[in-house]
Amino acid sequence: MAHVTHDDVRPAGPPPVASADLLSVALDSADVGVWDVDLATGAVTQSDTVGPLFGLPRGAPHRTLQEWRACIHPEDREASRRAFGVAVGSGGRYQADYRVLWPDGSIHWLSSTGRVFLGEGGAPCRAVGILQDVTGRKRAEKELVQRTQELAESEAQYRTMGEAIPYGVWLCDADGGARYVSPSFLELLEMTQEEQAEFGWTERYDPATREDMLAKWMHCVRTGELWEYEHRILGPDNQYHTVLSRGRPVRDDRGTITSWVGVNLDITDRKRAENEVLRKNEELQRLLARIRELDEAKSTFFANVSHELRTPLALILGPVDKLLGQQLTPGQREELRVVRRNAATLLKQVNALLDLSKIDAGKMALHYARVDLSEVVRLVAGQFDGLARQRGIDYRIDVPDRLPAEIDAEKIERVLLNLLSNAFKFVSDGGRVFCSLRDEDGHARILVRDNGPGIPAEDRERIFQRFSQGNVTGYRRFGGSGLGLSIAHDFVDLHGGTIRVGEAPDAGAEFQVVVPLLAPGDAAVLETGRTLSTSGWIAEELSDEDDGGGEPAGSAPAETPAPMGGAEGRPTVLVVEDNGDLRRHLVAGLADRWRVIAATDGEDGLEQARAVRPDVIVTDLMMPCMSGGDMILALRGDAALAAVPIIVLSARADDAMRVRLLSGSVQDYLIKPFAAEELRARVANLIEMKRARDILQSALDSAHNVHRLATLGQFQG
Repeated sequence: MAHVTHDDVRPAGPPPVASADLLSVALDSADVGVWDVDLATGAVTQSDTVGPLFGLPRGAPHRTLQEWRACIHPEDREASRRAFGVAVGSGGRYQADYRVLWPDGSIHWLSSTGRVFLGEGGAPCRAVGILQDVTGRKRAEKELVQRTQELAESEAQYRTMGEAIPYGVWLCDADGGARYVSPSFLELLEMTQEEQAEFGWTERYDPATREDMLAKWMHCVRTGELWEYEHRILGPDNQYHTVLSRGRPVRDDRGTITSWVGVNLDITDRKRAENEVLRKNEELQRLLARIRELDEAKSTFFANVSHELRTPLALILGPVDKLLGQQLTPGQREELRVVRRNAATLLKQVNALLDLSKIDAGKMALHYARVDLSEVVRLVAGQFDGLARQRGIDYRIDVPDRLPAEIDAEKIERVLLNLLSNAFKFVSDGGRVFCSLRDEDGHARILVRDNGPGIPAEDRERIFQRFSQGNVTGYRRFGGSGLGLSIAHDFVDLHGGTIRVGEAPDAGAEFQVVVPLLAPGDAAVLETGRTLSTSGWIAEELSDEDDGGGEPAGSAPAETPAPMGGAEGRPTVLVVEDNGDLRRHLVAGLADRWRVIAATDGEDGLEQARAVRPDVIVTDLMMPCMSGGDMILALRGDAALAAVPIIVLSARADDAMRVRLLSGSVQDYLIKPFAAEELRARVANLIEMKRARDILQSALDSAHNVHRLATLGQFQG
């Protein structure tokens, strides 16, 4: 189609109208195809009915630009292209008739009519229209003109020809007055030939457009220009019909206009389809604007809530840091470290939400400074040395002695911190992590590689999306909001760089970050000679690695504290929780009364339950490897464990899920955060209930055995 050959389309505006909406409109009108062109990309969306117009099956695949252009007759390509260019340039309507070549070699005429829409800033962004086969009409027009020229002086022959053609045919004199119209058009006008003569036919035209139509018609009469106009005519049904009128002058041998001949085509259905498309598009535009408003409101809400949370977090971290500097017992110090570590983790998530709100609002600015990028990488990467030694990881850093760069060092530090943190999370003890920096053609290339589980190819684009994490084994082993890589991607993109992930040579994950070494020419660049500080973010991240929500990959779970007073003869409680701090807190709160066994996830919990046969199980729901829900199903399917009481601990205040679990699978449900004494009381109640049930079952079993012995004695006697 002509609309896809235009070379001067400019990027702008929102995404194209949904194909489903276009198709639903197009299917309402026979032999009409609906098209939508994204002027930014040249992409074309079409209805199923477009295919047959090109001699292809209904619902043929969407065409490429080259395929569309190849279908247009070579002699018509330039004219159709110019017509579309004028429409795009003026932001108005587009109309072009052209021939197309069918696969069987036949030539057909198509009429393409559409409208160009403007996006933000007034730039054209989309063209929407319809496509109709007008081969019959073109043949009729050609035949009409040919026969009219031969029979210009024969009124009877004109009338016969008009009645034989299924279009409204009209004849006018050299001054523009009507001499004849075909009976089909008279039926639409509800007039006789005498009533419509001269300019009587204008009485049935829409008064709102009549004056404009007559002015254009008289202009053509004076100049001899081809006539084309869309009329609104009041029909017999008392409804306005849209009629497309086309005509041309008939000249004598001296070139003098002697008359006008033309055809009328009722295009009411087509216009209704066009208007429906336009209405749907306007509706989508309103919905899009509403979505943008909601998205902006969401970002503002995140920013406001995040700001409100930072103050109480500061009042938690400040006093805790002060207390940690005083003399404390080991137990007190460990409790404060747990508070400090989790408050820092929460602060990190709050800061991530603030970053998102700034990025969404377009307010995240870069603060360029001249730094030694080699020193930046060494400072960040060096913070992981101790963790690497602790876990026996082969950790290597390869950077040049010096690499001057103009970057926002704080943001690049956070990008590298996120990549290294992920590498250390997912690599097993004794594994390998490699970090390097290179200068490549005016760009810095930072590489972080590990020999962990890697990332499947289908997840490699998705992991940079917000709130998304990989699905590979162990990739959900660790908590997190799914924002780290998304924010890293945005920071790199702000620098005009790229970040991508692939497969490392030894089958792990390999992240590459490429950023320009020089700031844009119009950017302000600060001079700096000081050593950059990375301690803030890395301290938080490393504390989360060492002591936070889960053990590093490949490490053994923490040992369960020995119960006070010995565990012999005491009921056993199995605690299944993936967050290390909370797991230790639960164990410590229960170990003084019961024998407590700890498991790190659902898979570990199922294995421990089958090994120790606990009296009560306390479990989280959202856990890696195997969720708490899956573990509960497996327990209830095991005859030996089907009756073990289960208490669910969950951060999800989901009433429907809580009722469903309590109705058939578990005995109690607590929403985090909860009081330790409440948990102890509920565990005690379930243990007493189980003990009473076990005593009753034992008594029933004994009575059954006595009855069997008595029966056996009678039989033997």
